[in-house]
Amino acid sequence: MLRPPARAVAQPHGDSACIVQVGEIPLRGGTADARLLGYFRRRQIPSRCHQASSLLLTVSGASPGGPAYQHYLDDYQAVWHTKQILSSSYNMYDSVIISALAMTAAKSTDPKVWVNDITKVSNSPGTMCYTYASCVALLKAGTKINYSGATGPEDFNSYHNTFSGFAVSGFTPADQLTQRAYVSPAQVQANAG
Repeated sequence: MLRPPARAVAQPHGDSACIVQVGEIPLRGGTADARLLGYFRRRQIPSRCHQASSLLLTVSGASPGGPAYQHYLDDYQAVWHTKQILSSSYNMYDSVIISALAMTAAKSTDPKVWVNDITKVSNSPGTMCYTYASCVALLKAGTKINYSGATGPEDFNSYHNTFSGFAVSGFTPADQLTQRAYVSPAQVQANAG
């Protein structure tokens, strides 16, 4: 994360530009000062672009995975006939499943009632379940559940927030995107304030 007012931008395609704006980039064990490198064409000053590619980082939501995500992909493909999903649609999917499970557990569609069951169906302790149908079967059997969704565990904190991990990626000297670090949901939550 760049400290304001700094930002970094790169367009590492073909003969395009590399731009880095002045600012501090916090790194493990200190910070790196990214000086303004300016607008350069790679064939004119390749060392400047190489320097920029070593400083630039991007942060994105970590890729989902696991049994619930596979179930989500299968359902998505059945409806939309593609596995090229819309960005963050799996988050919306999990929101709907959690809400439906909370309604099922509360035996009510009144949000003032079922809101109190959100953490009961999504937080531990409980039997891990990954689909609406399997979770409902457990609820009907009187089992406490812990829904782990398409985005992974959905454990809410005391403020009813849930956190996901983030992938920190950078560029190789050949301008290929590569993952440099992973920030876990626990690390995000610990630094949330």
